[in-house]
Amino acid sequence: MVWELFEAYYNQINTLAMDERYKKFLELKRSGRKQQARVLADEIIAAYRSDPDFEFVLRVCDANTQKVDHLLWKNLILPEILARLADDPRAIKALIQTIQNLYSAKEEWKNLGYITEQDLTKRLLMLRPEDSWGKAARARVLSRWLAYVIHEWPSGVLYGPNGASLEECAEILDAVEELLVLDASGALVALCGDVRKKTRSYMERLESKGKQPPQTI
Repeated sequence: MVWELFEAYYNQINTLAMDERYKKFLELKRSGRKQQARVLADEIIAAYRSDPDFEFVLRVCDANTQKVDHLLWKNLILPEILARLADDPRAIKALIQTIQNLYSAKEEWKNLGYITEQDLTKRLLMLRPEDSWGKAARARVLSRWLAYVIHEWPSGVLYGPNGASLEECAEILDAVEELLVLDASGALVALCGDVRKKTRSYMERLESKGKQPPQTI
């Protein structure tokens, strides 16, 4: 009993220490004291490795608005995420929250098969279908993608850099239906209707021309 109380107290103090160190690190970076920030980043990584706490990683990711410091992300956050990515929704969420770090890290992104935010939000909802954060993230991802696929209309409908094929148009229409289900507020109904109308029109165009989309639009 005494040991359990001591361990709980130690964990609380250690968590506070890690959070305070990270707060100090951010202050140093913001004030332009890069060398001191780097020294503290190394200390944070070393301290974490000697006493890992995934909850600390989750708190850092929750607070992230753009990118986590690359050194900390590569040497502390990403390894912890990868160790749990296969079946832990928290790790998938953390990777979504730091997706800009992943996109900027060419080797790490390649090693993950160039996984995208769209892939990750889908995987998260497969594990946690009723997760409100996951639903909102999925809706944001789909709405951005659907706005992109029609942004060169009336030239055509895009899938990546090229014109969509009939099969890809079907995927776009599936995404429209999924987004409508996720859009509880109805804020995206107009976008979905626009994408549906233009995609169907484009499919008719493809069918009349022998089903082959142009390579570029």
